[in-house]
Amino acid sequence: MLTMKINNGLNLGIERYEKKVRLVVLDRKNELACRKEIFSNLRKFIAAKEAHAFKGRLQLFKQGKHICIEVKGEKLRTVAAITFGNCLSKLKAE
Repeated sequence: MLTMKINNGLNLGIERYEKKVRLVVLDRKNELACRKEIFSNLRKFIAAKEAHAFKGRLQLFKQGKHICIEVKGEKLRTVAAITFGNCLSKLKAE
């Protein structure tokens, strides 16, 4: 699992799950939110200028070159789209 630090002890984990990608927001050992999605949908999301991904507890918002991570309606962090894309590429190569 690849992880990115979000804030205050929260991490975003990205891992393969069968033929999909599993995105998990972790609070040290506990999973707070999770979403499974296929690689191609996440690639389209990253390529878009502005987009919104997912409904529910974990949501991603793309604005230009940045992706905002939101959990339970609270914006936690903005990461560079290229960083997120690089993580997906590493998973795809495995």
